[in-house]
Amino acid sequence: MERFNQIILDLLLPTSGKSAEELESAIESPPEAAKGDRAVPCFRWAQERQIPTQAVAEQWKNEIVSKALPKEVEKVDAVAGYLNFFFKRAFMAAEVLKDDEPDSDNLAEAWAQPLPPLPIDGGEVRGALEDMQGRFNLNNLVTADRTVNEKQVELFRQLLLRVGAQERWAGMMTDWLDADSVPQIPEGAEDGTYLSQNPPYRAGNVLVTTTTEMMALPGMTREEFERIRPYVAALPVGTKVNLCTAKAPLLSALVAGGADFSDAELLASNRKDGCYPTEDDLQRMDPGGFTAISGFVGQKSDWFRAVTAVRIGTSEFTLYSLLYRNGSAIRTVIRSTGTE
Repeated sequence: MERFNQIILDLLLPTSGKSAEELESAIESPPEAAKGDRAVPCFRWAQERQIPTQAVAEQWKNEIVSKALPKEVEKVDAVAGYLNFFFKRAFMAAEVLKDDEPDSDNLAEAWAQPLPPLPIDGGEVRGALEDMQGRFNLNNLVTADRTVNEKQVELFRQLLLRVGAQERWAGMMTDWLDADSVPQIPEGAEDGTYLSQNPPYRAGNVLVTTTTEMMALPGMTREEFERIRPYVAALPVGTKVNLCTAKAPLLSALVAGGADFSDAELLASNRKDGCYPTEDDLQRMDPGGFTAISGFVGQKSDWFRAVTAVRIGTSEFTLYSLLYRNGSAIRTVIRSTGTE
């Protein structure tokens, strides 16, 4: 996590008059989240100047906050002789991803653990990362040229069955995405259906950027959407499902008629130490079934979502940031507030 230290050094070097080596050697990780993500004790410099330790911390803090803080920093406090630095949760999540091992992405790794809460005046900020490739990608219902991908349509049907939703959404969602104007049989919907709505509108016929576009499907209710929402994502066409993080209903849909992954608690227990099921596990359990799905599953992920929940008093709002990881580079693609 060298990036954290570098940000602190950039703030302290003009303020403290100390060397980078001296300052970096003092940076530590506090034992409690209330004391920051990183801290710098000011005792040695207080002794040098023969003034109270808290006076040094307060002086440096005041000089730092008198200017605009870097975008990665939430706040800086001076408490009991320590200079405490609090970083924004989305930034911390991205840094955890950069340090991740390249072989696989699974729920036993550091990125999958909730970040410690960040105290703020009258409330707190909490942060967590989710692997979005553990969900079914709605855009995979079509191919790159937006023709229907029948295997993915069937997979979505199987998923809908397992979450207690109606199968018809598979055909209707496919028609919302595909390039033609011919309804899927038996329960698709193209412009003829949408133009009969009140008010009338047309089928999207484009890839989706948010799963809430499912609410545009005729007959879709909030209750029905909430059954589906936790298991779907809107990612680029061809993005693979990560077996290590796929939710139980999606795994069961992937191996329909093969291995049973319907027990979510047992699945979570099997994932405590690493990836489960691996591609090798599925091949042993059901060789024929694995051959059928091998082209659209894997054990790594490039798409994650940082969830930042802010509570102030009795009010709470949530910020979602869709992150794309390309090697060690992390890019925020979409941000939204209050809804996925």
